[in-house]
Amino acid sequence: MEKEPTISDVLLAINDFSSHVEKQIADVRQELKSDIFSFRKEFEDFRSETRSEFEMLKNEISDVKNDLEKIRKMFSEDFAAAMEDMVSLRKRVEVLEKQVGKLHLAT
Repeated sequence: MEKEPTISDVLLAINDFSSHVEKQIADVRQELKSDIFSFRKEFEDFRSETRSEFEMLKNEISDVKNDLEKIRKMFSEDFAAAMEDMVSLRKRVEVLEKQVGKLHLAT
């Protein structure tokens, strides 16, 4: 025949169970803290890398804009110079055509 547990036995069992549950809760809490810390670290690293990459892209875009502006200015200046040369050459051709016309009339 089994002996009935005494109140002391029940309280001791409850205390052991409670201690076991508290230890499991503490372990889970520590694991969660560790996971959260790891996640936070990964997120901060990702954010830092992303900011660095965006900054690099901003700089590259700025460089491209500067290069395009230089090309636009150079093209504009070259085009203007070419137009001036064309006007000058057209005037010279007109003068030469007049001279040729006078030579034809004289002969």
